[in-house]
Amino acid sequence: MFAKFINETQIEKAPNCINANGSIIVNPSKEQYAAGGYYEVIEAEKPEKRKWYDIVVKYTLLDGEEGSYTIYKTDEEDYTTKETFFVELKTIQKSYEYVKQPQPNYSDLTVGYIRETYSINDEIAILRQKDSGAKKSDFDDYNTYCEECKQRASKDIEEWEKA
Repeated sequence: MFAKFINETQIEKAPNCINANGSIIVNPSKEQYAAGGYYEVIEAEKPEKRKWYDIVVKYTLLDGEEGSYTIYKTDEEDYTTKETFFVELKTIQKSYEYVKQPQPNYSDLTVGYIRETYSINDEIAILRQKDSGAKKSDFDDYNTYCEECKQRASKDIEEWEKA
């Protein structure tokens, strides 16, 4: 892939063809792209996802070898001229970085874990009927689950701090 270097986190992919002096050139050479500020992108292997981290793409513009390209122009009298352009080829190195996510909030984690099993409507119904004999076991199960969610949230915050 060829692209134009914008900054360390952004590139602009090159078009499939370019217009050079009125002629459409499809799949131009590296030299032609380099003359227009487009460079070959050297891909990096994407790392595995890690808990509590986001993966951020980084780009670095590297100097490369020198190259040249030639444009042939033919006028109305079938006279062909040749122009050679010398360019410094560059490459764009793609890499990845791990960036630690913001510290999770205990309450948000706990509520999120509870929502995995119980909706707000489920909670209200259980809490409203907790004193009735038939629904007491539902409340006990719900309450036990909430305590497990709190422990899970505490454990995750400790894990985040160690990561």
